[in-house]
Amino acid sequence: MVNFAVIGPYDVPTISGIHGGKILERKRTLKMAIQEAARDHPKISGPGCYVFSCATGRGSIPLYVGKATSNILAEAFNDRNINNLNHFLLNRKKGKI
Repeated sequence: MVNFAVIGPYDVPTISGIHGGKILERKRTLKMAIQEAARDHPKISGPGCYVFSCATGRGSIPLYVGKATSNILAEAFNDRNINNLNHFLLNRKKGKI
């Protein structure tokens, strides 16, 4: 049987985009912010599952669920995921990842 340890949630840092919407920080800044927030959990750089969700007034909406086989931060913040999340953020008026 597999046991999961839930670590988080962590706020993903965003900046203002060119057209007024929010976009994610640079990849390096994202990883450093999450590592700093999770400094008490050494498993943050190992394999695992990750969920990106958008905070709403009544909870959160899951946006993307992924499985990392080696380094969860490298796979969670790869170029494809960052582009998908930026596309979502630019088309959303409220909420944070």
